Amino acid sequence: MFDVGTILENYGLLGVFVEITVIELANCYFQRDAVAHPCPLVAITTGCIIEGAATFLAKWFEKLVDEKYDGDVKLCSIANCLFSGLLCAIGINYTGMYANPIVAWACTFNCLGVSHTGHLFVYWLSPLIAWYFGEIVFGAEDVIEEEEKEVETVKKDAKKTE
Repeated sequence: MFDVGTILENYGLLGVFVEITVIELANCYFQRDAVAHPCPLVAITTGCIIEGAATFLAKWFEKLVDEKYDGDVKLCSIANCLFSGLLCAIGINYTGMYANPIVAWACTFNCLGVSHTGHLFVYWLSPLIAWYFGEIVFGAEDVIEEEEKEVETVKKDAKKTE
């Protein structure tokens, strides 16, 4: 994560916030509404708690924004990306707050002081558990199924007009 370190050193937390937000927006629009969620590095227990809390908060915020903007994809995407940038900026000095588990894994696996098992718990299990717990608490939405229903409705409407 050379870029984040360089941005943090030269522009501070505001620069990290702007960078992560822009990266999140790019992910959102170029990778089919994907929103990355922050991943930390520190001691295993603290890292798991922080990672889990950040992931759960991201899920809560996603639900809140979806209800507030009545599912408006653009507004929801922008709000979610801003929140991800904010979480990363808040947590970067505490845990590292990497943009996603794969990047964290690639950049920090085999670092001194963190076992392979600890790494697995912090970067993979904690966010997955928190995300699924968030889906239990806030409900799960399947975007693919919703898109398929929209396509079917358009097809039915097209047949009616023929």
